[in-house]
Amino acid sequence: MCHLRTSEELALVRQLQARGIVMDEEQIRCMERNAGGLRIDQIGCGLESFAEQHALGGVAYAILLSITNSTLKPLAPVRVQIEVPGDDWGVTLLEDCYKAKPRKEFYSFSGHDLSGYARQEVLNHQLTRNQSIPPRHGVEGMLLAIGGHPIPDGFANDTTMPAFVTVSDQHGDAHRQRVQLIIHRRRRNKKTEQHRPRLNLAAIRAREAQATPTSPSGTETLVEQPAPLVECSK
Repeated sequence: MCHLRTSEELALVRQLQARGIVMDEEQIRCMERNAGGLRIDQIGCGLESFAEQHALGGVAYAILLSITNSTLKPLAPVRVQIEVPGDDWGVTLLEDCYKAKPRKEFYSFSGHDLSGYARQEVLNHQLTRNQSIPPRHGVEGMLLAIGGHPIPDGFANDTTMPAFVTVSDQHGDAHRQRVQLIIHRRRRNKKTEQHRPRLNLAAIRAREAQATPTSPSGTETLVEQPAPLVECSK
């Protein structure tokens, strides 16, 4: 079984074939199935996704994604892995806020509901074997996680850092996508944290339709080079 096959990788294989390089046809068919499985896209203008130094140590990660089932059969996203530069300990998703004691209605990095995300805005609890995505349908929301290592020194405040999100389905097929995260080295003040704006996915989609679409690179390695922050279209 082949893993970590994206549409970008499949396009590269097709280019190699066109140049006369012999490829394993069974592996190519497997890649075609995987590339047509769960599709991962970073949505919004990029300002919604960030890596922020956490008050308790480590880094808080928030990534606004859509995960779409492009096949004709139900698929369940059962495992998520986030790869970031300089963090070999791995990145851990926040636990379902309903499992907190007492139960909470919001996900939060700080422990305060007012600075968090409403549960319906978050993907974390939806990525289980018991919640399949129907054919030609998708889910959208924030992926929230905590990393054990600080942000590498090479990434300045308000620049962007590359990361990879890999989502595996119930069959073990993995689908990988590159994303960009804005660096927040300065902790927001208490007043700002307690008034985090709520997500409006309909407004984000409308804004995307007006902006010129761009596609993230399909490169397989994380290059630790910061990029300047680009504001999205209003």
